[in-house]
Parts: sequence; C-alpha cells; structure tokens
Amino acid sequence: MAPRPASFLLFRLRRDGYKFVGGLRASPHVRWAAPVYGPFQAVAYAEAASQQALTTWIESLRELPEISDLDARAVKPIPEDHELGDFHVSGPERSVLLIDVDYREEKERVVTLKLREVPGVVFARAMWGPADVIAIVEAPDHEAMRNLICDRVKVLAGVRSNTTLYCYPDSD
Repeated sequence: MAPRPASFLLFRLRRDGYKFVGGLRASPHVRWAAPVYGPFQAVAYAEAASQQALTTWIESLRELPEISDLDARAVKPIPEDHELGDFHVSGPERSVLLIDVDYREEKERVVTLKLREVPGVVFARAMWGPADVIAIVEAPDHEAMRNLICDRVKVLAGVRSNTTLYCYPDSD
C-alpha cells in the first residue's frame, strides 16, 4: 500500500510554542509535533488521505493569526516508503535534522535509507525543498544526542550538511 501524502511543517509563531503544539497535536492530520529551539518555534509531521485534503488543511493553518510563517516541506515518496509504519518518539532528547545531500556523492534516496538504519533515527523521509531529507532523532541524554548527530549522521556518505532543530523537553 502506498504511503499517505505527507508534509513536514516548520512554524514561526507569535505565541508560546508549547501551547501552540498542544493544540496542533489535536488535529487528525498531525502524527507528531514538538516545540523547538532556533529560527522556528515548532515542527510537525502531518499526513492526510489525499494530497488535496493535506493542501487544504495546510492552507487553513496559514490563516491562523498565531502563525507568522509556515514552511511546508512536502514528502518526496521513494519506493521503500511502503515499508514505513507509524513512528513513535519516546526518548527524552529529540531533534529534527534538516539534511542537505551532496548528490555527486550519494543519492538522497540512499541517504534516506541509510538514515533509517541508524539506531536513534526514528523517522527519515526524502523531501522537496531546501532540505533533501528530514529526520527525527532521539537519545537518552544530551551527550548521546550529540554523539548520534556528529558521529553517526553527519559522517554518512552523501550528507553535505544539516541543520539541527533541538526539541524542547516535554512540558510537565
């Protein structure tokens, strides 16, 4: 079965990221969302039954006054995506990696598949837009997160660079 149409969403907000993400998670389209440090205040992964339904929902988000900017990165399906199941993020430390691939060294499809094999990478998808691959990674602590990103992800053949969006800890 083909995977559902999906997008990663990167939000710049005019309000508290925790509160925004709490409301966002209530959407039936959102599979995962988190507030993050950096130029964006929140990230989300969303799916829908059809591309039209996803597009309509994303465009409705753009009208919300608390969103100052929404960067929607559509998933670029690869044949192996049919093997993807739902992902579960449970580690205390989480990050979203926006990965640029050097296509002269390796294809983005191959980088995506290699990332899926790295322990600690809970989800990786090829994307349209400035980042070629987006991955969600998790680790038990800050040092393990650094080691995962620096020693396991950045050294993969074809990874030119990455931007790390470090997730806020879960609110109590």
